[in-house]
Parts: sequence; structure tokens; C-alpha cells
Amino acid sequence: MVAEFSSAVEAVRCAINIQQEIERSNAGIPPDRQMRFRIGINLGGVIVEDDNLLGDGVNVAARIEALATEGGLCVSQSIYEQVRDFECPIFLAQAYHALGLSDKSEAAGRLGFERIEAELQLRPENVRAIYLGASFLATTGQGNRALDWIGRALLMEPDDVRTQYNAACVYAKLGELDLAIDLLGKAPPIAHSEIRAWVQHDTDLDSLRLHPRFIALLESTAG
Repeated sequence: MVAEFSSAVEAVRCAINIQQEIERSNAGIPPDRQMRFRIGINLGGVIVEDDNLLGDGVNVAARIEALATEGGLCVSQSIYEQVRDFECPIFLAQAYHALGLSDKSEAAGRLGFERIEAELQLRPENVRAIYLGASFLATTGQGNRALDWIGRALLMEPDDVRTQYNAACVYAKLGELDLAIDLLGKAPPIAHSEIRAWVQHDTDLDSLRLHPRFIALLESTAG
């Protein structure tokens, strides 16, 4: 079977959902009677001829499919790069948000979050994707999900400077000011020169600017 999708993210998500549904259908069935399919995904042009999809893009997808394990999927490098590039739209969304362009910020953020979800289905251990996803969820008012996501990131990499900093940003956006300052007050994040520069200008931390503990923290690390 051949299918065409409007985006790499949608293709990967559909493939994963198909394999998961087949896996559920196979539950309780003897191994020799279970259905097992391979799925290959490629990025390329296709030719529509009646009810068929033809062209080099389809031929490459067929060859990639042969490389997949039974019940799994295999993607081309171009698909992998598109799915994995979640950072650009997320950072673009943050820039739009800082400029007050809410519609553009939301559109870029949703694209980035779709790619984050696809990335985490392929690589659930990607902590950077998790904490950037938590930031988007916090920005869009999905507080409980944001807390779940950032808690997962902290459990996976509790001592990572960037994870701590991004968690502080998420807590600040959610109004959990003391939790944010607690994280920033840990020696590694605030002592890290790059992080210290971010703290001075990051709009995610604007809710902390007048907090006495935050002011004292900045004064204690000045110079």
C-alpha cells in the first residue's frame, strides 16, 4: 500500500499509529498467525496516475521499507531531518511571542510541538525535546501537561544546567515563582556565564523580575 502525506511529521505519526494498532490487534494471537508489516517513509515527488502513486519517491520508499524490521518503520535521511528539526519553529515562536505577534507565535509553536511529539515517538529519551515541549505547553495554557513534561525532563537529567534553566522558565510562566527561583539558585545554572546572560534578558522570566528573592539572586551573582 502507498499513501501520500502533506508533511513528514504526519507521515511518521500515521506510521507509528498503524504499527501500534496492529500490535494491539496481535495481542493474544499465536505468533505464527500475527500480522507483521514493514513501513518505509521517504520525502520526494510523486506522480498521480488514476488511483496509483508513482515516481522515484515511491521507489525509494519501497527500498527503505525493505530495511525496516517486522512491525517497525524506516525513514530516509530527509524525513528524519524534517521530523527532528523541532527547534527552529519553537525558537521562532518564542521570538514572535516576545514581539507580541501572538498568531504567528501560536502557528510556529504548534508546528514545533508536532515535530517534538514525532521526535519523542522515535527517541523518547530526547530531554531537549521534552523541555522545549513543556515550554510550549506552558505558553499555551496547558499547565498540567507542562508540569508533567518538565518533571519528566528533570527526572531524566536532574543535574543538567540547561534542563534546570528551561525548567525554571516553565515554572516562571506557570506562576510557580519559588520553584523557578529555587532552580536558578542552584550553583551550576546561575554561576554558568551563558545562563547568567540569559537570565538578564529572557522574557520567560519576566514574572520574576520584581520578586525579592530573584533580585537578591541577581545581586549575589553580579560581576
